Amino acid sequence: MRIERLSLLRYGKFTDQLLSFPRSGRDFHLIVGANEAGKSTTRSAILDLLYGIEMRTTFGYLHGMPEMRLGATIEHGGTALDFIRTKSKKSLLDASGSALPDTALTAFLAGTDRRYFDQMFGLNHERLVAGGNSIL
Repeated sequence: MRIERLSLLRYGKFTDQLLSFPRSGRDFHLIVGANEAGKSTTRSAILDLLYGIEMRTTFGYLHGMPEMRLGATIEHGGTALDFIRTKSKKSLLDASGSALPDTALTAFLAGTDRRYFDQMFGLNHERLVAGGNSIL
């Protein structure tokens, strides 16, 4: 699975922020920025987008829990899905706002759960330091 577009519609300190990840020969993207730019928030947004916004999230402080929204276009095996994740009971919506089944992302996530995905793809400063120390 690859993320083509991530929309931080109403999440954390972000409102209507779009991140595009264009396809290229070496399809690897790093998000960098100054302290407090939103790198960790973006990392959490990807997890919440794919696996659901956690019950006790800390990212509803600007917009409030019922208004939280994330959007994305993801691709896998020639199939694309454009969807929105909300913090509600029916939290997956298609681009037109109609409810999607909870299983809509199953084929894209290839059996991974939140913890595994974070461990494999969610590097942060602490994990980089720990990895460096374990190599030493």
